[in-house]
Amino acid sequence: MDLVAARVRRAQAHRRLGDVWTEWVERLRIDEPTGGWTDPEVWAGLLLTEAAQSLEFDLRRWPPLVERMAMVVPQIDLELDAARLAAVAEMIDGAGEVFALDQARAAERAVTERLAPWPELAEAWLKLDRWDEAVAEITRVALLQPDVLRFHASHDRLVNAAPEWAARIATGEHPVISGQACLEAWEWRRAQTWFDNVVGDVDPALLARRVERARAKIRRLTGELVVASAWLEVARALDDRRRAALADWTTALRKIGKGTGRSAALWQAHAQRSMESAVSAVPVWVMSVDRAIEQFAGGAKFDVVIVDEASQADLFALPVLSPGERAVVVGDDQQIGPQLGFVGSVQGLIRRHLTDVPSAEHFDPDSSLYDHAVRRSPERILLTEHFRCVPQIIEFSSRHYYDGKIMPLRADRPALPPIRAEFCSEGARENLPGVGDINAAEADALVDRVTKIVSDPRYDGKTLGVISLLSTSGQAGHMLTRLREAIGEDEIQARRLRVGDAYTFQGDERDVVLVSMVVSENDPRIAAFTKRDYHRRINVAASRARDQLWIYHSVRPGSLLPDDARALLLSYVGNVPAETIGSDPAARCESDFERDVLRLLAVRGYRPIPQFRIGGYRIDFVLNAPDGRRLAIECDGDAYQGPERWESDMRRQAVLERVGNCVFVRIRGSVFAREPEAAMRPVWQRITELEITPVGE
Repeated sequence: MDLVAARVRRAQAHRRLGDVWTEWVERLRIDEPTGGWTDPEVWAGLLLTEAAQSLEFDLRRWPPLVERMAMVVPQIDLELDAARLAAVAEMIDGAGEVFALDQARAAERAVTERLAPWPELAEAWLKLDRWDEAVAEITRVALLQPDVLRFHASHDRLVNAAPEWAARIATGEHPVISGQACLEAWEWRRAQTWFDNVVGDVDPALLARRVERARAKIRRLTGELVVASAWLEVARALDDRRRAALADWTTALRKIGKGTGRSAALWQAHAQRSMESAVSAVPVWVMSVDRAIEQFAGGAKFDVVIVDEASQADLFALPVLSPGERAVVVGDDQQIGPQLGFVGSVQGLIRRHLTDVPSAEHFDPDSSLYDHAVRRSPERILLTEHFRCVPQIIEFSSRHYYDGKIMPLRADRPALPPIRAEFCSEGARENLPGVGDINAAEADALVDRVTKIVSDPRYDGKTLGVISLLSTSGQAGHMLTRLREAIGEDEIQARRLRVGDAYTFQGDERDVVLVSMVVSENDPRIAAFTKRDYHRRINVAASRARDQLWIYHSVRPGSLLPDDARALLLSYVGNVPAETIGSDPAARCESDFERDVLRLLAVRGYRPIPQFRIGGYRIDFVLNAPDGRRLAIECDGDAYQGPERWESDMRRQAVLERVGNCVFVRIRGSVFAREPEAAMRPVWQRITELEITPVGE
């Protein structure tokens, strides 16, 4: 194209040269100025030089150019014609633009092909819609490349050590947390892995079952061992002589009968002689105090003599201790002691016959075998576990007579208010001919209450007891007559209804007990209940009820002496402690862990009792089973409190399993925090085993 342009310029020069030459000749002819070119030779030389150059172009350079151009524009005659050559030059210049367009389209196709993996970016390229925004986003992502490379490097390292964690991070399942939190989680996981390797392979639920089976096996084997040992000793000691002696002894007892016949004394002597040989044949003898004294008077010897209810045994029971090298005396000096009818000349008898006996003055009718044992024994063991009464009832006796050491272990909680008191403002002590002193208002209120109780479904199957605190009055007989008229003899028998004073109920119990105090503020004079015997009487009366105690009184505590036993009872009743059960069970939970467990139980329809109390112990949750057992659910938090606390928990669990009929299942807080369903799996298994159903099914 450049050569064509040069050829055009050359043709133009030729044409201009001819024009100049013609003009110059004309001027010479008319003698006009030549523009400074006055020297014809100079002027002719310039023209010749330019003409030579043009001729040289025409001869040497133009022909090959024509050949090349003919191939490009064969349809155009390339003769020396400035206009035609200019058109060819313009055409060739346009051809270059076509080439540029083709190159641009090729470049566009290349960009489109490169953008194919990214549809959104390719669409923006084709339509040029939001292309700038797309390019800006690409630029932003490109700037992230160093961080991405660092992430991939860290991810590759993490895959080797924690593939599951790395996979969750790569898929976005794991939340974005700080590096410090990752380090803490990593350290925690290392500790957890170590723990799992050391003790984590032991399933707590499986271990609990093994412990439970081991304890049951120990109890069974212990019982079998005791029985086998006893029979082994019998087999070793029972030779022909002792076997014959046992047969003679049983025959003699049968012939003694009630001991009222003319030959009873003779057969009693035969029985005693036979016992001398038969006593060593049996390792354990169980009989009443009077029978033991009667049968072992011949000089039998035992390793240990155990006397139960010794506080009710009078001084005439003392000889029962003589056959034993050691003695275990069981009793309660805070309950009613022995009652002997004669009191007159005892002190004279003591001075006459017990001059060389230590503490002879205490051998009186008011002293029990337990009292004598306490004076002689340096060691006393207080049995603190109490199973009969609900805690609110036994708390009165524990507080006032046992230094607060009684531990109530009654497991169930009847849906009855434990203690109720009714004040009879019209009550007065009056003498009823043929009956004695009574309080008619209290009797009427008490009989009316019993009538309502026997017709109340909440009391179905409950046994009843009625106590008159004034033994010398006719209140007990009067109330029994009224009760027969009100509910009938059949109901009395069905309820095992018993009416009497505190002495009548010594060693006995009932589900519901109603107490009448008899005395009133309207009495001319109220005798004080301040002696030890009166306090014992109140202690017995207040602790006979298992589920519910009713107090009917016509006197207020302020009308009695401060140390009056009745005043103590009435003051306690007015401030009886009650278990408060909030409307929201979650409010009784002590931690978020417990609340989460309660929520999962509630979702399945179960309504556990939070912070269930058995005596001085509490259980996190309790579910009652149809067979009377209780599923005790304990939430063991993550805080480690040492082996001493763990041993204490295990002792506590053993006690509750024994006295509370509880089946334990423990939930580990560390497992629950990671996998709640896995931690709750033993709970669901126990619920199924105990056949506990959701509420409403």
